[in-house]
Amino acid sequence: MSARAVGLGSSSGTGCVLALDTMADGADTETGNTNVNLNGCSLYDNSSSATALRIVGAATLNAKSVNVVGVLLAQVQLRRLTASLPARRRPRDPYAGVSMPSANGTLNTDCCKHNDTLNPGIYKGGMKLTGANVTLNPGTYYLQDNFEISGQSTISGTGVTLVFTSSNGSSYAFAKIDGGANVTLTAPTSGTFAGIAMFGDRNMDQGRTFTFNGGSTQNITGAIYIPKDM
Repeated sequence: MSARAVGLGSSSGTGCVLALDTMADGADTETGNTNVNLNGCSLYDNSSSATALRIVGAATLNAKSVNVVGVLLAQVQLRRLTASLPARRRPRDPYAGVSMPSANGTLNTDCCKHNDTLNPGIYKGGMKLTGANVTLNPGTYYLQDNFEISGQSTISGTGVTLVFTSSNGSSYAFAKIDGGANVTLTAPTSGTFAGIAMFGDRNMDQGRTFTFNGGSTQNITGAIYIPKDM
């Protein structure tokens, strides 16, 4: 799954995925064997593109409703599809008021090659797991390089926020979760990043692709907020 998006956790039936870009082609895209289940909540796509929302191949999207400013291109059945929203009703960025603090904490330069329990801090080399089993203690993890998980790896944590940023103002970190990986993350309930499991630096250059591939198990409780790209 890829999208310029922010995910909003909700049990009330309101939006839990919001694609913010107003012009992007495929602002929200599901491809391959990806199965996206938005339990009791809706998808909003702000793009006015003729290909604003794309669901292709064997991908599936289940949601309470799907609201698209542009055009839906789908080759699968949706549980429910509402009428497109007029442009004037585009939802605003719900996390615009959340500030991006400077990275702080212990600097880590070598991570995630073995089974381990990690602490919050700055991860200069990012987190790259292949066949590893990692537990994250509560707190904020500043990733200055990529978050890549593959090869039957497992990562879990409660009260955790992953911040995708950069050590030099360029080469911003992105996420890639491949088939076979197991990810279970729960956002903190208080503090700067309350309710946010993943936060993308607003200075991130366009073109960072966040990939959540099918075949992996991903249970993320909280917002996935990537205002530039996802």
